[in-house]
Amino acid sequence: MHEHTEQEVFDFVVNHLLTQGVKSFDTYGNCLYLSPEGARCAAGCLIPAEAYDKTIEGTAWIALAQSGRVPSWQMILMERLQDCHDGYEPEKWSERLREIAVELGLQFNYNASETR
Repeated sequence: MHEHTEQEVFDFVVNHLLTQGVKSFDTYGNCLYLSPEGARCAAGCLIPAEAYDKTIEGTAWIALAQSGRVPSWQMILMERLQDCHDGYEPEKWSERLREIAVELGLQFNYNASETR
């Protein structure tokens, strides 16, 4: 994802979240990049398999970016996408993602019928 535009990243995460339809959390309600069930959060879906290990759980995206493990682009976008995942119930994600698109001057291109 290092060479992708903000729109491409947004589209990828939107598709991931709305197709997955569940949060990636542990039993205490903490966001996980990758849950034991295989769900990934908004940032977690951008972490390549080879860059993931359990030790990064609980590490903020910005710290991962500063270490070079993940791209450092678009911190505002990542903050908003993570907030959508963590702060809203899945049935509200589509509405919130549309708002994020407007806020950041992006297009909301998700079509549920294309993902089935």
